[in-house]
Amino acid sequence: MVVDGQCSKINGLLDWVSDHSYFNESYWWYIDGFTDLNDALCILEGKKINIDSKIMMAIATNTSMVNVYEVYGTIQRRGGRLHEVLVGQWDPTNGAKWRRSSYSYATRSNLDGLMLRAVFSPMRKLDLNLLKFMERIVQPRSYRINIYGYRLSRLLSYHLNFSIQFIIAQAISYESIRTNSTIGIIGQLQHNLVDFSASPLSYMKDRMSLYQPTIEMMTAKIVAIFRHPKKQNGESTFFKPFEKHLWIAMATLLIFSVIMLMTASFFHLKKQYSLDTEYFFALLGFFLQQCFSGTFATRSQRLTVVSLLLFCILIYEFYCSFIISYILLPTPKTIKTSQQLLESNLEVSFEDLSYNKYFLNITRDITLIKIYHRKILPNKYAFVNVTDGLALVKKGGYAFNCDTSYAYTWILDMLDDDEICELQEVQLYPLLPLHVVTPIGSPLREIFRVSLQRFLETGLSQYHRNKIRTEKPICQAKSFSASQVDFEEIQSLCWILGIALCATVLMLIGEILTNRLAKCIQRKVFREKGIVWTE
Repeated sequence: MVVDGQCSKINGLLDWVSDHSYFNESYWWYIDGFTDLNDALCILEGKKINIDSKIMMAIATNTSMVNVYEVYGTIQRRGGRLHEVLVGQWDPTNGAKWRRSSYSYATRSNLDGLMLRAVFSPMRKLDLNLLKFMERIVQPRSYRINIYGYRLSRLLSYHLNFSIQFIIAQAISYESIRTNSTIGIIGQLQHNLVDFSASPLSYMKDRMSLYQPTIEMMTAKIVAIFRHPKKQNGESTFFKPFEKHLWIAMATLLIFSVIMLMTASFFHLKKQYSLDTEYFFALLGFFLQQCFSGTFATRSQRLTVVSLLLFCILIYEFYCSFIISYILLPTPKTIKTSQQLLESNLEVSFEDLSYNKYFLNITRDITLIKIYHRKILPNKYAFVNVTDGLALVKKGGYAFNCDTSYAYTWILDMLDDDEICELQEVQLYPLLPLHVVTPIGSPLREIFRVSLQRFLETGLSQYHRNKIRTEKPICQAKSFSASQVDFEEIQSLCWILGIALCATVLMLIGEILTNRLAKCIQRKVFREKGIVWTE
């Protein structure tokens, strides 16, 4: 944009440009027609000229030389002043001679000690002074990403030479989005009441018109944590070695072998065909590696028995190898996606955070919506704090969706090594890149972005980030230690044994009643025939 400084309506034009905030980084301005630098600066005084303004002024001197200046401010609405930098000269003889440019970060990285306003939320009710809360270094046991943002803000203030007035908000207040409310961090940002947020925020599609990001400073990881069940969908450990169709095939083979032996016995002995259970129990004993003292008379019977014995030995070896490896090796973790979590028998609870409720209301993920309606709404532990949620995880049968930056601290305290080794994580919604954000159109965005990038490159941000989060616990179980077999693993065997004992008792009772009934009938017959009955 080229402006003639001798125009009679120059003041009105510059006022209109300033009112509409056109002295921003998107526009380059060239103003000439002035012969005195002070007069030019007086015209620009009070205009919304900030640290990102790009204004070039040509000042004619008494000689034929023209001095070229670049003009910029700091933050005009916070009392910032104008700066002018001589960047070049021009004369008819030698042409243009350029000295420097003020657009570099090194030149515009001093805010002259201005006091900027930053919104900050402790995200909890404080039991001590706010400054002590933000400066205290302790092992994270609650949300402390805001503390990380506070320390980045202090680093920025030292690096760019400004002071901070903190505006305390009770929460982020997602309900303020696109409303006239000024409550919470979002309310302060969307109405441009502060210069930046000291509490890092994620940048999502529904917030693009509310604030603008700088660079990603860390990633919030919110996942569903649970102890992976050893038994899936009611399947017993002792039925795992073979698939269902293979069990059916072996049962069919056993029945077919019994029929073959009985048929061979029928043709060999020339007797009436009968369903003798002796062959059935003999072949069942072969499957269970038991001995048999009987004989088989025909070649067809012997061939059937030898083939079946070889088959049973190989099947038995496969079966025993699986059971032994199942005890020695860790249980394979098969629940890795949200769909698999939905299909499992696990209950699901969420940490009682405003973001969790907000995301569940706006998500379009069909699987997550089904999890919400099937596993969260009917659950009396739908939204709980981190300690109660991890207590449910320790108990087993529950998945708890929480922020891992501090949940890992509680896991180390509440779970033993074996339980930590059983933990599995499923990501129900995307990772959250967090930024130090500024209001829309803020002149601070670029210098904040470059400064924060330097903090990343030098390791300052990583140092402070490690202070507010705990690393994921590592499984400490030794490779040669076998997992214990609990009652749940042998529950199916207990049922089989119980049913067999009950059937035995019933058969015994039936035999006793049958014998007594036979004796009663025999006594009656003897009495009718006049025969004396003796025991």
